[in-house]
Amino acid sequence: MIEEKFKQLKEKACVAMKEKPTVVEPWPTALKLKPEQDGAQAEFDLLLASSFTGLERYVEWKRTA
Repeated sequence: MIEEKFKQLKEKACVAMKEKPTVVEPWPTALKLKPEQDGAQAEFDLLLASSFTGLERYVEWKRTA
């Protein structure tokens, strides 16, 4: 947040971070299936082959003015 200058961004754009996300579910790249469930290996393989690192974060903003 410091590196991306969120404080300056929210002041200049008159926005604030949303408390609860409404566009993207929390942890959208988290595995949904348990290891023993059908399709779990395919889900894991797909995520492993993607460009996601697991360190991505999503921020939703709302207008304040």
